[in-house]
Amino acid sequence: MGVNLTPKDEIEYFDSAKEVTLEDDRIETDIHIQGWGKKMRIRALSFSQMESINKKAADKDTGKLDHAEWVYNTIKEGVVRPLFTYNSAKELADNNGEFVRELADEIWQLGRISKRMWDTYILEQKRLSELEKTGNPDADEGIGDNDTTEDD
Repeated sequence: MGVNLTPKDEIEYFDSAKEVTLEDDRIETDIHIQGWGKKMRIRALSFSQMESINKKAADKDTGKLDHAEWVYNTIKEGVVRPLFTYNSAKELADNNGEFVRELADEIWQLGRISKRMWDTYILEQKRLSELEKTGNPDADEGIGDNDTTEDD
């Protein structure tokens, strides 16, 4: 992720604020917490979800972060399969604490990765998987190829 302060000239400007809001930039992926028997699907948090989680987790008197509340609300907002309510996320706290915290941390980390970097990573993983299955270094040809340019 990051900000390019000197974008390439060929990159177009957005025409409207609405066009920016339509960008598909929230990553969603399956994860498996090693130690649990099945996988889950998580999604990067939106800005409003992040703010809501932080506000709900702040102690009203001291302003300090209540880590348990932060974890419960993160799981409620960031896990999309299975869906968690606040109460079911709180019940999850009876499980291995490291696994629960790892799940919450993974949700926040996902938002720090750009969609473009993520798509590139997934494409590379598909290529490596195809190579591993076949042992043929050319077996990955065509995976994700949208490039129609030819060498002269």
